[in-house]
Amino acid sequence: MGANAVSEKLPVEAHQVDRGQVGLALDPGIGQSLIYAIFARDVPVIQFEVILLAAFYVGLNILADLITILVTPKLRARAWQTS
Repeated sequence: MGANAVSEKLPVEAHQVDRGQVGLALDPGIGQSLIYAIFARDVPVIQFEVILLAAFYVGLNILADLITILVTPKLRARAWQTS
């Protein structure tokens, strides 16, 4: 395995990726954009996309918790009780 082994698997060479297009381009997908940024060693894009994915994950978990509380009668009653 040589130094080009990783770049051979990419459809586009890391140095060919335009930095302006990698950021939030949803056309290729955030995951693919993150992979390109990792291979291009573009730290600000990596940081932004990891934080974006983490915030999305946390938001979905909060939404799932709220839906669970609204759907389950026992949890709904407990949520409105005052201690």
